[in-house]
Formats: sequence, C-alpha cells, structure tokens
Amino acid sequence: MTRHLEEQLLDFVLGTLTPAAREESELHLRECLRCAREVRETEAAMALVAWAEPPAAPPSGGRERLLEAIGGELQAGRYLVHASAFAKFFEVSVERARALLQKASGQAAWAAGPIPGMELFHLLPGARFASADAGLVRFAPGVEFPTHRHLGEERTLILEGGFRMSDGKELRAGEELVMPADSSHAYRVLEAGCLFALVLYKGVEIPGVTTIYTRH
Repeated sequence: MTRHLEEQLLDFVLGTLTPAAREESELHLRECLRCAREVRETEAAMALVAWAEPPAAPPSGGRERLLEAIGGELQAGRYLVHASAFAKFFEVSVERARALLQKASGQAAWAAGPIPGMELFHLLPGARFASADAGLVRFAPGVEFPTHRHLGEERTLILEGGFRMSDGKELRAGEELVMPADSSHAYRVLEAGCLFALVLYKGVEIPGVTTIYTRH
C-alpha cells in the first residue's frame, strides 16, 4: 500500500474496515510515521469527544489529568499496529497476536535483558516453533550488543527502529534476519531504538558476559 490513509483514517480508528483493508492499513502503518502519528492524534481527538461534557468551568488540573489519561490509553495499545506481521511471524492468529501485543504494551510484562538498555518479553509461538524460545526484544537507542555466537538458528523480524551489524549492514522495520547455528556477529542499535520479534533455538553465547540457553 503506497498511498496514505486519509480516506480510511476514521474507518481504521473506528474499527469499521474489512479484515483485508485493516491488514493492509496495519502493514502501511508499520513503515509510515506520518500515518501512524495521524492515527494516534485521531484516537486522542475521539477520546476527547467521548469525554465531552456540557460547557462548565473545568476543575483545577483537569485538562492535565485528562491528557495524561488519554496518553496512557494510547500507550497501552502502542504495539497493536504490528498485529498482522506479528501473527505471521510467530504463526499465531491475529486475535492472539493482538492480545499478546496489548500485554506487551505494558511495562510490567517486560524483563531486563543481559545487556543494559535491553528488555525481553517472552511468549509461546505457534506449533512449528515449539522447540524454540520466542518473544519480543527492545533496545534503547545506541545500545551496543557485543559479539556473540548463536548456538542454534535465530530468526528476527524488525518491527520498529533497527540496528547496524558489525559488517556495516543496516536492518530496519519490516526486514528479517536469519542467523544460522554457530554464526557470530555484533550490532549497534540505531538512534530510534529497536523492537524486534525473535525465535531462538538453543541460545547464544556472549564471551565475557554470559551464555543464554533456551529452556529446550
């Protein structure tokens, strides 16, 4: 989908698009910051309408509390735009993908990773990946992940931001990376940070830091 969402924006926010049109729009939003921003702004505006009351003098601090509440609601669903890509990558239903991404939008679901600035969200993927560990990984901007060796195959799908690998290649949102067993590399997270989906077999070894084994 190359055009922007102007004509479908309200239908997308209201949830009245057909499943096929919604999936197409979600794919577009993964790569179009302009449309993603307009969706957030439209959701915020509609939330304000929903809370509208007859004219009256607002209580002290009411506007700030309302905007904070709206921001919290938008933050709680910030990853839902990735539902279609997430479902395809992990081979789960779109409904399950949306439920998992809703959970991942909250901070409590994340655990600290072995590298400062790295966080992990664990999940159960589809049956084909039953012998692997799977989840989401997110990094703060500029984090350097040191050279590490893959004990088994690793599959990665970039959802937001990206990173630059030690060979100079950059991976950004929408791109996939497959690292075979016994391969090694390092990477640096780009200025926008990074969120990616991960399927990992056996684990990785980070010399001088740790060895991360999967539970299988």
